[in-house]
Amino acid sequence: MNARAVQLYVSLLVVALVWLHLFAERFEKNWGFNALAQWPPAGKWALAGLAVATLIPPVNAGLRRLLAKVARAWNAALGRRPRLARAAIVLAALGLFWAFRSNFLPFDSDAMDWIEMAEEGKRFHFKEPLATYTFHLAYRWLSPFGLDAPTTIALVVCLCGAIFVWALLRACETLAEDGAGRAVLFALVATTGMMQVFFGHIETYGPLVAGMMVYAFLALRCLVTPTASVIPAAVAFSVTCCVHLSAGL
Repeated sequence: MNARAVQLYVSLLVVALVWLHLFAERFEKNWGFNALAQWPPAGKWALAGLAVATLIPPVNAGLRRLLAKVARAWNAALGRRPRLARAAIVLAALGLFWAFRSNFLPFDSDAMDWIEMAEEGKRFHFKEPLATYTFHLAYRWLSPFGLDAPTTIALVVCLCGAIFVWALLRACETLAEDGAGRAVLFALVATTGMMQVFFGHIETYGPLVAGMMVYAFLALRCLVTPTASVIPAAVAFSVTCCVHLSAGL
């Protein structure tokens, strides 16, 4: 398959996905692509137009040049002060997670259960013991400052998103040698739908996904660096299983 055919197929796929998101309200919410359902029509069509515009060859070429500059700047920043650069990216991600956190709270979801458990002081749940205990402690510490249970849990989830971004950055540095490769790997993961759980989604999936990414980074480091210890990866896996038992799968 030549490059033109691949570009055509990818373009058709992007257009199909954009169409699905524009008319997501015609489908049941369980389909999972109704992220724009609460946006005003003008906002939805503007985002759709921007997405489709990236398929235009001149726009796509300009975007690639811009991303190449960003990758070089990223590589230079990480080379000079890697910790400061990572901290800036993590803090920026945390700000986005919190600023655009979800305020949708369906009464027929598990979110109400986590809120009730935090308010009633229930410390553990047999399937998500560490996540439940984290929510309990956070609400116990922050409720005197006026934070209610939904806001507290949302804050914990956003902080888990910051941990996820940090671990993802470290994993990209481990796998890729240059800034372009790191930027591509980071973008491939950071633009997936699972990032939505970090926007204040009141559930235990935020801590679970963050723990899995930390484990993935530490495990990859063991594979790439022969002298790296396996103990941190084993501890991360054990803690993540305590967060949510499905991590063992």
